[in-house]
Amino acid sequence: MSGIDTPTGHYALLFTGRGKPAWDMALTFVNADRASRDQFQLAVDVLGRELIELTCHRDPKIHGRVEVQTVSNVLASAIAFDYARRNGLAEPGAVSGLSLGETVAAYAAGVVDFPTVLRLAHYRGVCEAEIARTLPPGGVGLLIGTTEDGAKDLCAEVSGLGHIEMVGILGPNLQLIAGMEPALSEAAWLAGEMGWRWLEQAVEGPWHLPMFQPAVDKFLAYAETQPFKDPEVTLLSGAQEAPIADASTARAVLADSITAFVDAPLTAQRLRAVVSSGMMVRVTPRGAMGRPEVLPPHTVPLNAPKDLPALLGAVGRAVQA
Repeated sequence: MSGIDTPTGHYALLFTGRGKPAWDMALTFVNADRASRDQFQLAVDVLGRELIELTCHRDPKIHGRVEVQTVSNVLASAIAFDYARRNGLAEPGAVSGLSLGETVAAYAAGVVDFPTVLRLAHYRGVCEAEIARTLPPGGVGLLIGTTEDGAKDLCAEVSGLGHIEMVGILGPNLQLIAGMEPALSEAAWLAGEMGWRWLEQAVEGPWHLPMFQPAVDKFLAYAETQPFKDPEVTLLSGAQEAPIADASTARAVLADSITAFVDAPLTAQRLRAVVSSGMMVRVTPRGAMGRPEVLPPHTVPLNAPKDLPALLGAVGRAVQA
């Protein structure tokens, strides 16, 4: 494993956060080859058929439940990555993730195995759900068209109506806002009045707010009972500048990601610092995080098996360069 100031490998791999995952992403890969079907069956063996079937339910009110959504994101992303790797995708020079995506990044870096990453995803969802269902109504929105300062000013303007704050930066003029009602609805209305766009996210709670700290503590205690290894490839986090060097740090980073500020540009910058080509592959369960304006330059998405030829071609060109 190399330091972040030493380029290594030909591309970086980034797993997005929960976003608004499509119900059928895992199935598109499961239907692509036998190994993916076997992997899907292993997920059934680990977490039970009922839960895994819910991750593929067409009704967003069902597959969007937090303890289901966390599993569906991780299951789909892990199967997608393994499918690509079996079909010619070289090992990445560095991996990272955003929020829940840090859990999948740990899997891609060899820190946890497939059954463990599923159990971690499910337990994270359970911890978050326990808190979210005790809170007054609240949620998350994507604010498009203004700077960080504009987002912070918007939150300050409506903060008298309830707790609300900017909890992430997803791209240029693309901010993540979490808060309680009626402050969140007022922020959405005011954003429209300012000529900005507001995309309400189909989530059960105001993720990444400090009130979820008990979930961090509970998740960390659970992670201590699960098998972790030191990373096999460079594993980065937006929460710290240095690579994650050992299993203990990985556990802490995954727990902290429940409330940590999400900084996609900074994470991408740290990833590109360790790969020679500056190219990044983004794995996302085809939701809000897969929007074109969220994808930085030189980024290739992996959302479905049909994406693989273009992805392999881009990696091949990076290798040749």
